[in-house]
Amino acid sequence: MAGLIKTITAIVVAVFLQAGMNGATDVSPAQEADAFMKGMTTLQKETVDLYMGNDIVNFLVNVEGDEKDVKRMQEALFRNFTYEIVADEERNGLAVVKISIKGNDFSKVLKKYEKESYKYVTENLYDEDITDKKKLNNKCMSIYVDQIEKTAKNGKLKEDTIYLPMEDDGHNQWNVLLNDEVMTAIIGHLSLPDGVVDSGEDGEEKEKQ
Repeated sequence: MAGLIKTITAIVVAVFLQAGMNGATDVSPAQEADAFMKGMTTLQKETVDLYMGNDIVNFLVNVEGDEKDVKRMQEALFRNFTYEIVADEERNGLAVVKISIKGNDFSKVLKKYEKESYKYVTENLYDEDITDKKKLNNKCMSIYVDQIEKTAKNGKLKEDTIYLPMEDDGHNQWNVLLNDEVMTAIIGHLSLPDGVVDSGEDGEEKEKQ
């Protein structure tokens, strides 16, 4: 009798241990969404590297300009940003996670930037920096970042809801199917200016041609 009890106990313990191991390797859509949001809003290299094919992500890490201005922009964009995983649904290897977000509304930044950059150019038509493409680009980038920072400092936050689609990779993990609509909401509906994104090797080849 004692031997039987020991055998049953051993089986039960083994089942619980196996369940614990399975739980450690299985990642739910909500957990993957949380990891994605943390990584993207802090611009962790491991996360952004996975989504460099997205134009907005590429802009966030490869924008042309003075290094200090780029850093200022990155910090201001996610200042005051918070999120909450609301719900998740999965079926047949696909999933959608509903996320409530709150952050700065940058939708008017581009218009303000265009006004300020035009003012700068017209007031400095005879300055040699105007004809220096790199210097002019850096100045415009600085003006753009100034507008982002001003918006981030006003304290007016906007609530939004995003739906993050995913697919099962077949190995107990979920891959985020990132799109521009989601990224646009995450960066507060900021419109990207022309001429400040580093197009990389492909772009360099096009310019040479």
